[in-house]
Amino acid sequence: MLPPALLRRALFPLLGSALLLAPSCANALHPAAATVGDARISDSELRATIPVLRFLASVQQIQCGQTGSGESQSSACARFALSELIQGQAARTYAAQHGIALPKGELANALTSVEQRFGGHAQLLQQLARAHSTYPELAQLVSTILLVNRVAGAVTPQVVSEQQLEQRYAQERLQFTLVHAAHILVRSKALADRIAREVTPRNFAALAKRFSIDPGTAPNGGDLGTFRAEGSGVPLEFVQAALSLRPGQISGPVHTQLGWHIIRLISAQLIPFQQARPQIVQQLSAQGFTEWMARRAGGIRVNPRFGAFDPSLGRVDLVCSTSAASPCPEPSPTAAPRP
Repeated sequence: MLPPALLRRALFPLLGSALLLAPSCANALHPAAATVGDARISDSELRATIPVLRFLASVQQIQCGQTGSGESQSSACARFALSELIQGQAARTYAAQHGIALPKGELANALTSVEQRFGGHAQLLQQLARAHSTYPELAQLVSTILLVNRVAGAVTPQVVSEQQLEQRYAQERLQFTLVHAAHILVRSKALADRIAREVTPRNFAALAKRFSIDPGTAPNGGDLGTFRAEGSGVPLEFVQAALSLRPGQISGPVHTQLGWHIIRLISAQLIPFQQARPQIVQQLSAQGFTEWMARRAGGIRVNPRFGAFDPSLGRVDLVCSTSAASPCPEPSPTAAPRP
């Protein structure tokens, strides 16, 4: 499937277009599904996008778009697909104007990850065929996802203030705290109590080698190395106990789902804000991209039969009538998706 960062549901709304088809004379005679500045998104582009988005949604076991009141799932998927086309087009325009491009090999690596998820290229082609999509469409979609992510990172500092970045840094201090600790892990509290009475900084490593049931650290005197206080998989109870110590100090027995720990804190260090800033910008990039899109909403036009562009959400929203008999339109492309 997609690389790990692209698989997270939080980033799924940043998907871009699937296949940009050159406008034909016939397309020019029909109203666009949407326009982004001077760029036109046709019904044919929308029809080409829907199957590959359905495919990605099914892989993640989520719906392709959220239905509104009285709306069918196919219509919700069409709205969702149009939203992604709009976002993708806005990102491509910005990238072209500011010289943003994917590094060499990034797309190939991403596609390799997709293929590996399905057991190889041939197996992926079979799955795409069942979903009425193609490999070139998926490749174009993955390319646009990667580009949207890069554009999001570039525009976020324009719309998210330095104060907001610093606030996020303060709120997420554990993410940016590096802990170097050692531990002795045992199964029973009785043994942990015994070790706690005997342990000193001088004999800690020897006791870890003798008693610890952690095979990865016991041979090294219980040394866990340096890890982030949050996001490294270390139990929160362990982290809290470790950070309550002074460097060199040893804890009493600490219980986690792994057993009973005797912890020695070696060091704790907060990564400076300027060093953490790129990661914070990346964390806020989804919010930043939406806010950046909102500032360009005046140049986005959506065919009313699909809904209306909501600048606050960066997507096409359902426009419902006050009539109880027909509360919402059916925003489907003029022709059915490919069989």
